[in-house]
Amino acid sequence: MTVWHEERGSGEPVVLLHSSVADSGMWDPQWEPLGERFRVTRLDFRGHGRTPFVAEGPYSDAGDVAEADGTSPGRCRTRRCSSSTGPVTCRAWSAPPRSHVY
Repeated sequence: MTVWHEERGSGEPVVLLHSSVADSGMWDPQWEPLGERFRVTRLDFRGHGRTPFVAEGPYSDAGDVAEADGTSPGRCRTRRCSSSTGPVTCRAWSAPPRSHVY
């Protein structure tokens, strides 16, 4: 499933991750100014805003962000702006994938 997302501008990539009690609309005041300087992506996590809570199997918010941004979890060099639970997703998105969990 692809989460709802939109992109604006060009230049260095920036991804805006909303808090757990909001959706991508929380970034409306920053959306246009950032889009004048960066390639900005914002998205709605599953169950928020324009993304329904649908999962046919295991998923991760970090995986959804990577898909929306066109990157791979653990391989991200994108700048991130986040709030509330967003930093947890940022860390998971930026951490190298683990092949084994002990």
